[in-house]
Amino acid sequence: MQARVQCPRPDALVMVVLVRQDADGPSRMPVLTVPELPAMARHLERVGIPAVKVFASPTSRTGDERGGVAADSLMARAVATLKDAAPGLTVMTGTCLCSWTSLGECHHTGRDGAIDLPATVEALAAQAIAQAEAGVEVIGPAAMAPGQVTACRRALDETGHGRTQIMPHLVVSSALYAG
Repeated sequence: MQARVQCPRPDALVMVVLVRQDADGPSRMPVLTVPELPAMARHLERVGIPAVKVFASPTSRTGDERGGVAADSLMARAVATLKDAAPGLTVMTGTCLCSWTSLGECHHTGRDGAIDLPATVEALAAQAIAQAEAGVEVIGPAAMAPGQVTACRRALDETGHGRTQIMPHLVVSSALYAG
């Protein structure tokens, strides 16, 4: 008896994309620039894929979360561009500090080099608000910091973004787990 192979339907898929200022840098996943997003969004609509997960990787890092919460950040521009091109497309985001911290870590560190969980969680909550204000439907805290989901939910609710959903991510490697 031959096993029956079931292929996923397009409406059960989410496209994952890394957005950069330019697509010249090395990457292990597809890289698009903001001007390339409308064509991709329209293609997703045509083939019936209802959602896109956006990770943004700027060319320069601010060393803290400022770049991730700016109204004109790469993530905010990517979300706005996608929503303009395909208003029915569900947009999800990676909510993390790794694109903004100087070492690319998912967390803040104190002057002593120790992980600063309160600052990390506060920064993630601020980023969640900025992403919701850009028009995202689902934010994805990815720092694996204790309290991150609660802080993001509270921040979203307190700023009128109670309908924004949260889908936390699993990080496979983080200094938060170093012995």
